[in-house]
Amino acid sequence: MRMRRAAVAFAAMLLTISGTSSVLAVSPGSPGVLVVAAPAAGGGLTVSLASGSRVHVQPVRGSAAARAAVSTSTSSGVRVHAGAGAAVITGNGINYNGGPIVPAEKVAAVYWAASTVFAGGPASGSTGSGAQDGSLVGYFLGNLGGSAHYGINTTYGDSVGAGHTVANALSYTGYWADAGSAPVSGANVSDTAVQNEIIKGFTGGQLAYDPSTVYAVFTGAGVNLGGGAFTQYCAYHGDFSWNGNTVLYAVMPYDYTNPAACSGLSGSPNADPAADTEVSTLVHELEEANTDPQLNAWYDSAGNENADKCAWNFGTTFTSGGGKANVTIGSKSFLVQQNWLNANGGKCVQSWSTAPATVPGSPTGVTASSSAGSVTVRWSPPASNGGAAITGYGVYRATTSGAETLLTTLGNVTSFTDGAVSQGTTYYYEVSAINGVGSGALSAEAFAAPGQAAGRPGAPALTAATSSSRRGVQLSWSVPSNGGTPITGYRVYRSTTVGAEVLITTRSAGSTSYRDSSTSSGVTYFYQVTAVNAVGEGARSGEASARAR
Repeated sequence: MRMRRAAVAFAAMLLTISGTSSVLAVSPGSPGVLVVAAPAAGGGLTVSLASGSRVHVQPVRGSAAARAAVSTSTSSGVRVHAGAGAAVITGNGINYNGGPIVPAEKVAAVYWAASTVFAGGPASGSTGSGAQDGSLVGYFLGNLGGSAHYGINTTYGDSVGAGHTVANALSYTGYWADAGSAPVSGANVSDTAVQNEIIKGFTGGQLAYDPSTVYAVFTGAGVNLGGGAFTQYCAYHGDFSWNGNTVLYAVMPYDYTNPAACSGLSGSPNADPAADTEVSTLVHELEEANTDPQLNAWYDSAGNENADKCAWNFGTTFTSGGGKANVTIGSKSFLVQQNWLNANGGKCVQSWSTAPATVPGSPTGVTASSSAGSVTVRWSPPASNGGAAITGYGVYRATTSGAETLLTTLGNVTSFTDGAVSQGTTYYYEVSAINGVGSGALSAEAFAAPGQAAGRPGAPALTAATSSSRRGVQLSWSVPSNGGTPITGYRVYRSTTVGAEVLITTRSAGSTSYRDSSTSSGVTYFYQVTAVNAVGEGARSGEASARAR
C-alpha cells in the first residue's frame, strides 16, 4: 500500500477510489498513529508515524490493499499518493512521475536487538563492514549487487539533472548491532522510535550519513516495528528529514514471526528459515527504495511500486538444499519475490541479463603543485565510470615513489590540498575513482616538494635553429624547470637584428619544436623561447640564429 503522510494535526478526510463506489477513510488514531482503512484488505492499516515521515508498506500475503487508484491526495497535512494522472512517462505498465532514483544504491544494516538477530550475524554492541556480517542476510546483501536478479532494476532511470540510470551495483557498506534500549518480543515500536535509532547511530558515529544509503533496521522475533507488522504488512520503506538531509530507510520486522503472512517458503534452501524468509521482503524494499526512494518516481496508476506489482509472485522454482528456490545470489540459492521489468512491455521476472557494473577506470591528468606549506593535487575524471556513477575519489600519498597508501577519501571533486606536509620533503601521490562497486585502479603518479611558493618557470635551452630544406627555420628547445607549477605553454620570439626579438607564435605545453615558415630566403633570423606557467612567463632562452634558405 502506497502512502505519503505527515503526522501533523490529523483531520478526517474521504478519498474516493477510482472506478469503485468504495471509500478510503483516513482518520486520526492515538497521537502519531494514522489508520488507513482499506475495504478490500479486511480491516484498517495501523502505522505509528513520525512527524514528516513518508512510507510505503509491503502488505502481508493475500492482502488486496493498495490495488485501486486514489483520485484525491492532500488534506490537512496528510498525504496519500494519487496514482492517476501524475505520470509523465508510460509504456511498460509502470509510470515515471518526475522524482529521483538512486543510481548506485548502498545499504547499512542496523541490528537493534539485545542478542544476535540472525544466525552467524554480528554480536550486539559491534560495528563492522558488510564483509564482516557472517549471517545469511549479510551474505545476501554482499552479493546482491551485480546479480541477474538485481539487474532488473537497471531498466529504471530518471530525468533529474542530466538523468541517471540504476546501476547493478548495490553495496553493503556496513552494520551496527545495537543493544541499547533494544525492543523485546511483544513490544510495539513506533516509526518515530525507528527513526530515532537511525539518528542515534548518526550522532554517535556508528552510522555515517550518505544520501544513497538505505538504512535497514532489523529486530528480533515478535517485535512489532511500526504498529502493524506481521498482520497488516511485512516491511516498509520511506524517507525522513534529519538536519536538512533526506534519509532513506527500510523497516524490516523479523518476518519469520508469522511465516504464513510474510513468507513464501516451502522448506528452507539454506537451512536458515528466519534469514531465508527475511531476504525476500528485504530485496522487495531495496528494489523499491532504489526506484522510488522519495515516493515520487516510479509507480503505476494504482500506486504500486515495481516490487509491489510482483508481490508474493515467485515464478519458476527449483529445489535447493532443504527447500524451494528461484534465484542464485553469489553461490547460494534463495526464494525471493519477483520484480517488475521496465522493458519489453513490462512483466514480472526473476532476472534480467545485463552487464554488471565494474569499478571505474583511473583518473587522468594527475598533477601535484607545491606552495609554502602545502601540496595541491588535481586530476580529471576517468574515461570510464564502470557503468555506475562516480561517488568520490581516494587520494594516496608516500614519501617514496611507488609506495603510496590511502591518505583520504573525498566526495566527487577533482582536487585536494594536502596541508600535512613538511618543507623540503618530496611527496608522491596517486588517485583512484570510486563508484557503487568499489575503488578503481590507481592513477599515474605525480609528485611535488613543498617549500617556497611557486614561481615562474626557468628559461628553456634553445638547442637548435637550423635552415629547413622545405623553406624556413627549424627550432628545437628543452623543457626547463616548471617553477613549482605545471608549464602551460611556450612563446617564440624572432627578429632580424640581434637582441630585438618580438613574439611571433605561442605553442602548447607539450611542444619542444617549431618550424618558422614565414621567412625570406637569404635572410638571417634571430630567435628566443620562453616557458609559461600559472604564475607567468619565465626568462627568455639564449639567442640562436639561422639563415633561411
